[in-house]
Amino acid sequence: HGAMECLKPGGRCVVLSYTRKEAVFIKRFLREHEDVDMRFASIMTPHRLAELYPVLATDRPWACRQACQPIRASAEECDRNPRARRASLHVLVKEHRDASQTPCSGLKPRAEPLQFRKPAPLPFEGCS
Repeated sequence: HGAMECLKPGGRCVVLSYTRKEAVFIKRFLREHEDVDMRFASIMTPHRLAELYPVLATDRPWACRQACQPIRASAEECDRNPRARRASLHVLVKEHRDASQTPCSGLKPRAEPLQFRKPAPLPFEGCS
C-alpha cells in the first residue's frame, strides 16, 4: 500500500518477484485494488461486484491495474545470470477513481466459502 499511496494517478510501480509465493501476493494485491470493468458493472448485482472487486466497497480514492503481463528474463539473460530464470517484473499503474460514484459503498462481501461454493448437480433423468 505504501508505494501506491505515494504515487500520483498515472504513476507506475515496478515490483520484482523471485518466487511464486511473491507473485501470488502481487496478484492478490491487484485483485483487491483493481477497479471494475464497466462492461461487467451493468450485468452484475452490487453485492457480486463488491465480492469480485473489493475496492468498490471502500472509499479509497485510487485503484490500480496491471500495465502488462509480467515480464520474464530472456534466454540470453538467463544464460548470463541463472538467478534471473525465476524473476518476474510486474508493472502496476495507479488510477484515480471516484469513490462517490460506486454502487457498492458500504457493502460487505459474503464469506469466501459462500462466494465460491460448488454447484449442486443436476438430477439425472436417464436416457430416452
